[in-house]
Amino acid sequence: MSSYDFDYDSNLLEDTLDALKQHGHTVEDIEAVAGGDWQISVPKFLELAKKTDYDPGYGMAEITEDLVLLMKDGSWYSRREYNGSEWWAFNRRPDIAAFPNRDADIKQLKGNPFKGKKQS
Repeated sequence: MSSYDFDYDSNLLEDTLDALKQHGHTVEDIEAVAGGDWQISVPKFLELAKKTDYDPGYGMAEITEDLVLLMKDGSWYSRREYNGSEWWAFNRRPDIAAFPNRDADIKQLKGNPFKGKKQS
């Protein structure tokens, strides 16, 4: 299910399985389930997710926003929300080799980081 294709009567387990499948993962690929300062087992997450029906459409986010699925391959899924619409977002650590300018002369972190005054 994409973030734009809501049926407005969703189940967290079904949505989770759909998100995993979209990126070539299965439940067996989940290493940990965590959020904020807590962690639960994968079986406990699956049990709770199966019982969790929610409306992912616009309004108010219903699923805890700090929920993350940490995958064995180093990627992770995090909850995203926009104006009450919510979904799983797939995240992967960028390849550090894609950032060759290791000691860049950065002046600020707004706009063009190589120009302008230092950020205070």
